[in-house]
Amino acid sequence: MAVALKHQQLKISGMTCAACVGRVERVLAKQKGVVTASVNLATESAYIEHTAEFDLQTVLDAVKKAGYSVSQDHAAPADNEEEGHKAAWQMLLAMLITAVLMLPMVSSWTAPVWLQWLLATPVQFWLGARFFKGALGALRNREANMDVLVVLGTLTSYLFSVYVWFTSTPDSGKATHLYFEASSAVIAFVLLGKYLEKAARRQTVAAIAGLEQLRPNEALRYVGKPAQLTDRHEKVALESLRVGEFIKVGAGERLPCDGVVLLGQSHVDESSLNGEPLPSVKNADCTVHAGTLNQEAALAVEITAVGANTLLGKVIGLIAKAQGQKLPVQEMVDRVSNIFVPAVLGIAAITGLGWFWYSHDVPSSN
Repeated sequence: MAVALKHQQLKISGMTCAACVGRVERVLAKQKGVVTASVNLATESAYIEHTAEFDLQTVLDAVKKAGYSVSQDHAAPADNEEEGHKAAWQMLLAMLITAVLMLPMVSSWTAPVWLQWLLATPVQFWLGARFFKGALGALRNREANMDVLVVLGTLTSYLFSVYVWFTSTPDSGKATHLYFEASSAVIAFVLLGKYLEKAARRQTVAAIAGLEQLRPNEALRYVGKPAQLTDRHEKVALESLRVGEFIKVGAGERLPCDGVVLLGQSHVDESSLNGEPLPSVKNADCTVHAGTLNQEAALAVEITAVGANTLLGKVIGLIAKAQGQKLPVQEMVDRVSNIFVPAVLGIAAITGLGWFWYSHDVPSSN
């Protein structure tokens, strides 16, 4: 006998690359009752199929222990407006400083070494602080994510440039072998990518929020079964409605749930669900759906589905599920990306050791 699977979606923050995705998926897959777990980096969400043995609190604790923030509120905005503005000006400032450092590539002007250092230092340690934080978190969990690669590459360029600056003499020519612009450019362009990624994520979350807003927060519930539209009713919260109860939907109001018309006749705009521009006539025994707009006259409706079980709720659920799951090609890319950072670090180590073995010296700027 097939076991009926249930679904759970989580919001996970703190992931920076495919290596993080792989780690979270491995953590989730080890939990009791989890059948499949798919993590999406772009939407910072995890979609889990599980059995009755699944314990939510245990899963939340395991993800937090791995170094990531997690919550059940998968539809919560990934960034608030203030954080979005902060990310924007940090990215723009990094791009501006990098442009100044790269001016010698397109002109004959060369900035003094002290000025290059003065410009590159805040980019490396202030604007790039988020990468240091992410790298330390990954190393604590014995992982090597993209933050580790960014920090290792940019910090090496920065420190090597400082070393060359302090060990060079005016006539040695060594001071020309500086890479302050390279370290700043890497951080600036990664910040740009992060900003664009989060902007796209905010648009996705806003689309889901727009669908959620189609449902009113309150409804008029009849006290008993109505014999006429003017029968006694009371205003209640949407969460308190139950299947089999009766509600009144006035003209110009959106339906809070799915149901069947009991009394009244009106036109209902269903374009939010089916895209049909012309409203449909609804009278006794006609089906109506949550989120649609009653246009001209009051209706008494018997509730047949509420919340996630409504047609609108199922649409929202399918969108959330689609965001949490990955295409086969994306799964293949993630598998390759999971070994990308360790492979790059390994190649770098082999190159350095090979150079030392061949020349019996460390690489210099000459």
